[in-house]
Amino acid sequence: MGETKKDISNKGITLKDDGNYWYTTKDLPKGNSKLTEYDLLITPKSGLCKIVGYTDTIYSNSFGNQLISEFEFFENALNKKYGNGEKYDFVKSGSIWDEEKYWMMGLYQKERYLTSIWNKEKDNLPIHLNYIALDTHARTTGEGVVTLNYEFINTDKCYEEQDAADTDNL
Repeated sequence: MGETKKDISNKGITLKDDGNYWYTTKDLPKGNSKLTEYDLLITPKSGLCKIVGYTDTIYSNSFGNQLISEFEFFENALNKKYGNGEKYDFVKSGSIWDEEKYWMMGLYQKERYLTSIWNKEKDNLPIHLNYIALDTHARTTGEGVVTLNYEFINTDKCYEEQDAADTDNL
């Protein structure tokens, strides 16, 4: 938390600038082998405040079995380390994709959710973390990814810096 872009680059990490203080890298010193890409939010004043890790594309059947399995791998590991997170596994009310055979279609249409969240106020997180979010996303009805989002306690300051940068030229 709080490391500058220069600090991170000096560790041999190659950062690709995606704009608005977001950077992408393939490797982190303490990364997970199942996460193959990371987005980092690093602002000039607050430094590193958010890391989002992504799995490779997971090819899944219409029931989502393969994507769910990868999600459960991470969820079990995080539950063991931080205590049981709060799991959200539901289909929006009124969705036509509510049958299990349409699991991936529901996810693709953003009408189905499979997420777990560990919150600083309820869970056993390190002092510098506000929350951890584990999430599933569909890129197509047969392909998805699992994301792992670490948000540090300085994230609000980073968002303020982003907003200021976005409004400077108005």
